Amino acid sequence: MKVLLFLVLSHFLFSSYSLGTGDSCTITDPASDPCPALHSCIDGFCKHKDIWPPTKQELIGSILMVIVGGIANSTGAGGSFLLIPILMLLFNYSTNGAIRVVYSLIFGGMIGAYLGNVRQREKNTGLPLIQYDLGLVCLPMLLFGASIGVLMNEFLPSITTLVALVIILLKTVVSMFRKVKMAWHEERDERNMRLLSIQPEMDPPNDENKDSYTMVVPGMSNSDEGTYAIPSFKQRVIDLTVESQVDPSPDFKSSLKPIIDKERRLFPWERYFEYLLLLGAMITISLIRGTDQVKSIIGLEYCSTQYWLAYFAIAPVALIFSFRAYWVCKAEYELKLKAGYNFNDRFRLVPEKIPSFMFISFVNGVLGSFIGIGGGLLLVPAMIGWGLNSLSAAATSGFLIIFTSFLSLYLVFLTGEVSNGEWVYFFIVALLGSLVIGNGLRWLVEKYRRPSILMIGMLMLVIAGLIILPAYGVVKAIDDPDSLYTFGSFCR
Repeated sequence: MKVLLFLVLSHFLFSSYSLGTGDSCTITDPASDPCPALHSCIDGFCKHKDIWPPTKQELIGSILMVIVGGIANSTGAGGSFLLIPILMLLFNYSTNGAIRVVYSLIFGGMIGAYLGNVRQREKNTGLPLIQYDLGLVCLPMLLFGASIGVLMNEFLPSITTLVALVIILLKTVVSMFRKVKMAWHEERDERNMRLLSIQPEMDPPNDENKDSYTMVVPGMSNSDEGTYAIPSFKQRVIDLTVESQVDPSPDFKSSLKPIIDKERRLFPWERYFEYLLLLGAMITISLIRGTDQVKSIIGLEYCSTQYWLAYFAIAPVALIFSFRAYWVCKAEYELKLKAGYNFNDRFRLVPEKIPSFMFISFVNGVLGSFIGIGGGLLLVPAMIGWGLNSLSAAATSGFLIIFTSFLSLYLVFLTGEVSNGEWVYFFIVALLGSLVIGNGLRWLVEKYRRPSILMIGMLMLVIAGLIILPAYGVVKAIDDPDSLYTFGSFCR
């Protein structure tokens, strides 16, 4: 961590006086190039070299990204705040260039994480690890919030971003540390329970009052009075049917069966269709409004009144999808209650809490884009706070980031500022890191039955961001003091 921080400081201190990507250049001596390393002076401008073939320096950066990105992707965070410095230090991209390239890294990494998670089920419920219904509730407002955060980042001075970054990451560190500590103790207690469950049943001490020696343990069957029988881990797996004490009518049973079957499916095509429909709507809005570099498909002038109307059209679209998700989840939840569905340890998507989930997703989208760390780093702790276990929270957050990163990558790709070779190379690097490192972490979780390992990884990433990102902001302010307090413009 200290080495990476030193490299960040050194990069800005010693590169602030040299040419950068896109700067004009003049070759006075054919034997020397005025542009920085990994750049060439072409047609009077400094341009970054093609990624193929990579140099030794770029290979080292690729290996580092495999490790860092793999850890970040396995926790559902994305890790853009750590990947961008690597792109700037070892690949010598400019700040904007690194941001454009990092979208392909995030997208590739999350595809790898998805491939590892999509066939996984929760151990205690047998349900898919990815919470598709919760994702459908969160994604529309997450995208809407991200669009607002981008505007805030463009307009507000850097000091605002820096202060907000430190406060949010500090609160996240404190919250995550408490959750890691609690989860670690819970896993230790469960491990002790499992060890007890494999011991032979013991007779109680020879006493007339045997009942006084009966051990009462939550979930323990006391059908055999006076024994110490504790159910094994597998015996405590929840029965995914209706509760035995409820005798639902045949009509309710028949209506509940499709819901149970659907939520147990690893590929609920109905939910995938709605996700793709939402993504298509967002892409259509982006193409209609255009950007400063991509013309509108209907000819809207950039930053005109019509442009801003199209920009904020994302709000009603997000609300329509959110309300639809609310009513669908509400209807299913009420049907489950009437039919006597056995929730037990399952995550409950209670209708009364759905609006708060939507609001928190919106806030996470705003803050993630505003302070430049992405929504995953804040969304995973929030989901854990809602009641998801760390594995399910990481898998669900990572699944959502696939859509947000693809949307950003698609828009950058339209500008032509990221070559085919670049996005393919970094996509493969991130995919490799996610599959290798991610599978390794999942193996550790399975072997030691410690889902808190992922929470520890998340905590380490947040601490790294708390160190590196403020340092980056401080050095940037030293290089350009006026940028610290200067307001920007909504129109570049």
